[in-house]
Amino acid sequence: MQELPRYGIVKNIETFNPVRIAFHEWACIARELFAARSMREALGTVFGPPGWRSDGRGLTSKNIRADWGAGHAN
Repeated sequence: MQELPRYGIVKNIETFNPVRIAFHEWACIARELFAARSMREALGTVFGPPGWRSDGRGLTSKNIRADWGAGHAN
C-alpha cells in the first residue's frame, strides 16, 4: 500500500498578519544566528538543513520522518 504525501507546516504560526507570516522564519534564523556560540553553530544555522541544531535536538525532516514511522507524529 502506497502512502499519500502530506504537506504543510510543522508548527502553527498563530497569526494572520501577512508580514509576520512572510518573515517569521527569517526572524527565527536571525535569533538563532545571534545566539550562536561558535562559528560552527553560526554556519550550521545559515547553511544547515531546516531545523538544524548543534546539539542534534532540532526538528529536522529526518527527525520528523523517524517520529512518523514510530507513530508519534500527526
